[in-house]
Amino acid sequence: EAEYVSVINYNTIEESCSVYECTPTASVKEHINKLKEAGYNFITKNEYIAFVKNNMRLKERKGN
Repeated sequence: EAEYVSVINYNTIEESCSVYECTPTASVKEHINKLKEAGYNFITKNEYIAFVKNNMRLKERKGN
């Protein structure tokens, strides 16, 4: 079971960006695909809260 999680936060996701804090949708999709290929799992915000507050068990990263 996982002992920690990595968190990625995007301030704003849009098709076309004009400010630094914005990440284009295509880049986010690319990031997600690369993380999936590397064996990372994805969880919801509620699962993350349960992990932090209630020590909910999470799956290990594949290939770990």
